[in-house]
Amino acid sequence: MMNKFMEKMMNNMMSGQNKEEMMSKMMENFFGSMSQEDKQQMMENMMSKMMSGSNMISMMPKMMMNMMGESNCMDKMSNMPMMPEMAQKMMPKCLKMILPKIEQEERENFIMVMTKILLNKETGELTEENKAKIKDMLSSI
Repeated sequence: MMNKFMEKMMNNMMSGQNKEEMMSKMMENFFGSMSQEDKQQMMENMMSKMMSGSNMISMMPKMMMNMMGESNCMDKMSNMPMMPEMAQKMMPKCLKMILPKIEQEERENFIMVMTKILLNKETGELTEENKAKIKDMLSSI
C-alpha cells in the first residue's frame, strides 16, 4: 500500500527531468561515503535486480555511448583489474552481433580502425617481429 502511494506521489510531483536530477544527487550522496570495493559489491548484487524485465539489447548501445562520453568513467573502467579479461570475452561476441548490421563501407572503415588498434600502430607497443607475426596470421584468414 505504501509503495503504491509513494509511487503515485512521486509520479505526480516530478517530471522525468526532476527525477533524474534528484537521483543524480541522491547517488552522489549515497555512494560518496562508500569504498570502491563496497560499490562494486553492491553493483554485482543489484545489477540483475535492476535490469530484470528490461530490454538490454536496446539499452546497451546508449549505456555504452554514455560511458564512453565520460572520460573519467572510461579511465576508471580501464584501471579495473577484470576489464582486460571481460573485454577479451565480450568484444568478439559484440563484433559478431554488430558487424552484420553495419553498411559495407562503414564496416571496412571500422575493420581498418580496429586492425590498427590491434597492431598497436597508434601506441607502438608491439615489436616489428610481433607485428609481422600478427600480419602473417591475418593473411592466412
